[in-house]
Amino acid sequence: MKTIFLFLMLLLSCTFLNAQNLIAVEHNGVSVFYSTLDSAVNAAQTGDNVYVPGGNFTLNVPISKGFNLIGVGYNPDSTIATGFTQITNTGSLIYIVTGADNGSITGIYFYNVDIQFGTSTSNQTVNNFIITKCRITYVLSLGVGYPTSTNLVFTENIFESTVNGANIQNSHFYKNIFTQPIQSFLQGNEFDNNIFLLSSSTSIYYTNNSIFKNNVFLFNANPVYFIYNSASNTFVNNLFVANLSGYLPGTDIGSLYNVSTSSLFVNQSGSAYDYKQNYHLKSTSPGKNYGTDGTDLGVYGTATPWKEGGVPYNPHIQFQSIATQTDGSGNLSINIKVAAQKN
Repeated sequence: MKTIFLFLMLLLSCTFLNAQNLIAVEHNGVSVFYSTLDSAVNAAQTGDNVYVPGGNFTLNVPISKGFNLIGVGYNPDSTIATGFTQITNTGSLIYIVTGADNGSITGIYFYNVDIQFGTSTSNQTVNNFIITKCRITYVLSLGVGYPTSTNLVFTENIFESTVNGANIQNSHFYKNIFTQPIQSFLQGNEFDNNIFLLSSSTSIYYTNNSIFKNNVFLFNANPVYFIYNSASNTFVNNLFVANLSGYLPGTDIGSLYNVSTSSLFVNQSGSAYDYKQNYHLKSTSPGKNYGTDGTDLGVYGTATPWKEGGVPYNPHIQFQSIATQTDGSGNLSINIKVAAQKN
């Protein structure tokens, strides 16, 4: 009972703090609050949790330690009570640099800002870093050039600009939605259960010795333009709207070709991401249960499908109603609905 009470009090405190846009840095179970994201990131240590409320923030200092940067989500329909967490750095980049090993970013809308691993070749090695459940509208670059980072993982994100691997090796992209091309992946990279919404432009540039598995590609233009200057890739159980038979450079196993777009998703149109659309496969879609693991192709496949709303794993407030004054007995009416998930 004591644990439940403390948990509820923490949620109530966070509700009031969110109204002030304070950022909490949790270190060894103790939270300290900061008024700017820069000061919170500077104060955070490896292993800490940095909780960013709904609101618009800027980040002008590099992420150089392995902490967890946690927003409340990016979709308006899932953050009605708090507002979504947005980071806007007009004209400047967000850098993740050497020292950020084992860190993560989740539940943030990156608007009008590039994200880049490293500011130069001397500090671009970051290992075991995860970006999940984020919406990124500008370029994501995995390094400055031939980065030596390993195990960079990107899952359940929306990428609305180019993803530049900078000739990286051994990165992993699972259950993401791409609206622009990917480029410059050297070898050992893996793309599983993603949706590529590009329909009329090249989807893959300068990508070699990588694996594409259980993805859905909406490309439907001339097949020779689908992939450019790439070789020795492996394609397994992917679905293509275009008839790309014979056009994939490397090994092709079990791909579905020439699939009508009308047979794919429950509700989808265009090449832009729209949170109001439904990217579940239709029950009659050829990609239904066609994955190598027996689940669907695309983001709703695997044993842990895409989570609705881009909501991070920590408990979040779905609804809050706080009276502006007490009643005749001095009681303040507070109604808060909280939800949580395992991952």
